[in-house]
Amino acid sequence: MNDNQNQQEQQQPQGQPVDQGQAFSGFSSVGNGPYGQAPIILKHSGLGITSFIMALASVITFILAIVIIAANAYDLVNGTSTEDIQQQILDGNGAGFGAVVAGGLLVILSIVISFIGLVLGIIGACMKNRKKVFSIIGIVLNALITIGSFFMFLISIMTAV
Repeated sequence: MNDNQNQQEQQQPQGQPVDQGQAFSGFSSVGNGPYGQAPIILKHSGLGITSFIMALASVITFILAIVIIAANAYDLVNGTSTEDIQQQILDGNGAGFGAVVAGGLLVILSIVISFIGLVLGIIGACMKNRKKVFSIIGIVLNALITIGSFFMFLISIMTAV
């Protein structure tokens, strides 16, 4: 068998691959199947795709929350002292405080979504016989969002003290 392979390689011109008799299919495969069967084609992990989509949803939710908070916080603190703001909260006269609270809840929702996406990405990356591209992208994005939010929370606590 080794002699046959050497003869085929010698007959092919230099730099041209040996024709395997297969057309380009666009799918990646993991070698040939056993005993001359068709190659094994891997599918994308559904959990990995879900993790990636959750990372995108988390980023969009976080950006929306920051926009809502920034738009309403400027109106609340424009030229007022901290005592006036505290008095507005106690009196219940703060019209824009509801939007700031809604923005804060959206930040928390974004962190929860990214944590769930992180777990799904890890599970998707551990699955056998599946592509792991979306799982790895989901793990990276969700981890950055989760860890970044945690550090942002720590920085806000340290500045408040």
